[in-house]
Amino acid sequence: MAAPSEAPVTRQVSGHAAPAPVPSGPASWQPLAAAVAELPVLDASGRPVLFGELFRERRAIVVFVRHFLCYICKEYVEDLAKIPKSFLQEANVTLIVIGQSSYHHIEPFCKLTGYSHEIYVDPEREIYKRLGMKRGEEIASSDRLCFAILFSRPKSSSNVHYFSIDNELEYENFYADFGPLNLAMVYRYCCKINKKLKSITMMRKKIIHFTGPDQRKQANAAFLVGCYMVIYLGKTPEDAYRILMFGDATYIPFRDAAYGSCNFFITLLDCFYAVKKAMQYGFFNFNSFNLDEYEYYEKAENGDLNWIIPDRFLAFCGPHSRTRLESGYHQHSPEAYIPYFKNHNVTTVIRLNKRMYDAKRFTNAGFDHYDLFFADGSTPTDAIVKEFLDICENAEGAIAVHCKAGLGRTGTLIACYIMKHYRMTATETIAWVRICRPGSVIGPQQQFLMMKQASLWIEGDYFRQKLRGQENGKHRAAVSKLLLAVDDISINGVENQDKQEPELYSDDDEISGVTQGDRLRALKSRRQSKTNAIPLTCSLAVLTSALCSIVIWWIVCDYILPILLFCLDGLRTQ
Repeated sequence: MAAPSEAPVTRQVSGHAAPAPVPSGPASWQPLAAAVAELPVLDASGRPVLFGELFRERRAIVVFVRHFLCYICKEYVEDLAKIPKSFLQEANVTLIVIGQSSYHHIEPFCKLTGYSHEIYVDPEREIYKRLGMKRGEEIASSDRLCFAILFSRPKSSSNVHYFSIDNELEYENFYADFGPLNLAMVYRYCCKINKKLKSITMMRKKIIHFTGPDQRKQANAAFLVGCYMVIYLGKTPEDAYRILMFGDATYIPFRDAAYGSCNFFITLLDCFYAVKKAMQYGFFNFNSFNLDEYEYYEKAENGDLNWIIPDRFLAFCGPHSRTRLESGYHQHSPEAYIPYFKNHNVTTVIRLNKRMYDAKRFTNAGFDHYDLFFADGSTPTDAIVKEFLDICENAEGAIAVHCKAGLGRTGTLIACYIMKHYRMTATETIAWVRICRPGSVIGPQQQFLMMKQASLWIEGDYFRQKLRGQENGKHRAAVSKLLLAVDDISINGVENQDKQEPELYSDDDEISGVTQGDRLRALKSRRQSKTNAIPLTCSLAVLTSALCSIVIWWIVCDYILPILLFCLDGLRTQ
């Protein structure tokens, strides 16, 4: 076999001209300084302070953050918090952060980030608007972002910046599964790219995301780049996929989390379509995405739960009679979930596995609780699918669904709802559920969803037609006849009409022995317990990273000193 070429295989992600550099001469910012100097900001007690007072009598570095929920801004402020006050005192510089929020949020934000320097808020955004800052995240397409497959680690230069996430954003596998990466990692990656594109130190550089020879990491790297193109650059799934298929590049497809061989796969294109449709239907919005909450609750010790559709479907691992660590994985009682469920308008709990707790512990707390048992690793019957859909369509609030691990059976039935009501394909739906909750939908459940796609789409069409008829007050009789006819159609389709419905599964069959769900739960719990904390960098490195990676504009007042250094952190001018 011929040795692989070591020449870089690089693809430009987008092709518009890079923005022209912003003038940074001192004189150009004198009018701006005067324009905002008399505007007020508020301190942590709500006391107004004129903005000009922050810099007229001293040298100051002022960092404007978009808002206190912005992950990029939070990350910056966490870095700034690590700068010792003695370091700033020696430099005769005062560090100041200004945010767009209520002054009541200052103290919680400082506790969250560890920031102890000066901080103020501009709740009415008067300074932000006067300086021409836009409220939201906006990334212009440029010719600076590229993707490359390399067989040796390159060195950055004066006009090229290389970076890799191969060892930073890593999939936590169960068995031979290796991706796609979860929604939190997609968010982290997009924030990283946005930060690099906005950095003044890289504004004249090509930014090349490179990956190495490992095919699994190539697939995940391409997945992240493609998601960024779909989410931020407005590319269609086909265009994003076509851009990534450069030269002789090929990507291995993703497989399920089952033990052993696999004969069903999800492609990058499936994933890109899933992300595009999830955006279209409002399944996620990175402007309001709560990274800390996602990463906290997805851990086994904190509940092992994920939203598949926000405010509608929550997948979680099965509760037990009491909270404890058993056989290598964390078990939680129903009471451990009740406060979270009530805070997030969960009104219905559906159990798909054997009885490990008394349902009254949920019903006594005001929840509707349903049992729809079928065997671990198997597929549901027609009756179970129909009952599940009926329950969900009539639920007043969000629905929390669980089996043992909250992966196979749980993901399968939630996928049925998505296919029926959002007309997503089986592969798109599986891809989305796994992006939200890795490891979901296992083994024969994948083929089951493929088989159900057409019939679920038909049911969904009739369902929506019925709603339209009720809303318009027209053609109700015709729709009623259609629905009566549909009631006699098995969701298995015509080919299975003569198939006898099997007996309902008894949960007693699952009591003895260890099942697939037990093994998956144990694997997830054990791997997460091995996570180590990331060490802190030295003060000088933190200072360099924090101050050099943000946009720096010098504003000089009426005389040379004092100097005000504006850091427009993560913001773009008009």
